[in-house]
Amino acid sequence: MALTFNPILKGPFLLVAVANHDDRFDLLEDASIPKPNLNIDIHPMFQRSNWRRITDIEYLNLQPTLRLASMFLKYDSVIEWFFPILFGRTLTDTKTKKDYYSDHWIRRSDTETQRMLAEVRSALHCLAHGLHFRFVVPCNKSKFYARSIMERIQPPHTSSCTKVFIQENLGMRVEVREDFRRFLANEYSSTSLGTKLRHDFTLAVTLIHEITHCLGVMRRGSLEEPHIRLDEPPSPELGAAFENFMFGGVINPSDNPFSETSVLMRKVWVDKKREEATGKVWSAVPVAYIAQWFQEDTWKIIESKGPLGIPPPFVRLKVR
Repeated sequence: MALTFNPILKGPFLLVAVANHDDRFDLLEDASIPKPNLNIDIHPMFQRSNWRRITDIEYLNLQPTLRLASMFLKYDSVIEWFFPILFGRTLTDTKTKKDYYSDHWIRRSDTETQRMLAEVRSALHCLAHGLHFRFVVPCNKSKFYARSIMERIQPPHTSSCTKVFIQENLGMRVEVREDFRRFLANEYSSTSLGTKLRHDFTLAVTLIHEITHCLGVMRRGSLEEPHIRLDEPPSPELGAAFENFMFGGVINPSDNPFSETSVLMRKVWVDKKREEATGKVWSAVPVAYIAQWFQEDTWKIIESKGPLGIPPPFVRLKVR
């Protein structure tokens, strides 16, 4: 197929588009990839009533995205990542002055692990009571995919809800870039499988990225984030830390703001000083790598081995 060049592409990403002429590296489409087969109930936080100002058709087209997002919240091997956010204490490193979560709970019995996993699931379920999503048009040419905003609400929780959230009247609003809704409304039904997968993956990861922020805010009562680990890059970013945990890096569209025609690129998550010294290194992600996240077999591996059971994407095209 002929590649449609996006006028937003510049510099190294334009070189990727040129190198991938006629999709020679299978970055956009791949005849061998299967259709999604995820069979999971959508998590309560993504229920229809939590989405404002969208049509039933748009929510229907959201289903593959929401199933994938729900998979990130299903297995013990993944949701253990939330332990520091919900159970860690905030410490300050005397040398770097970085705030970070303690791991005092790391030596624990199997019984304690199961109790903590149950508490994480309870917190994720209770988050659904005070969370809603809204598509918004960014102002001032902002490049965000989504953002999390604190709201004061009527206490939405019941006596059976988690006790780890600090304030009963605190809620969260996740604002998602309007480009996603526009694509769902106007183009989703008639577009190719590869395009759907790249769109759905990007949006699902964007939602989970924001959920990590929301969970932390509900626990701390503040937008100020500690590092989840002391050895992370200097600027704390829980969403990026979760992506790094799952994919060994951060995966974004090559153009920003998002376009459904874009190639997905993976960048190793390092601090900005190192990037300035060595340059950013981006690897083009084949659509087959993206497609596997929509397969039950992939998640069976993650259930038993964790995210490390999934190899990183095979790199045939890299730019600095």
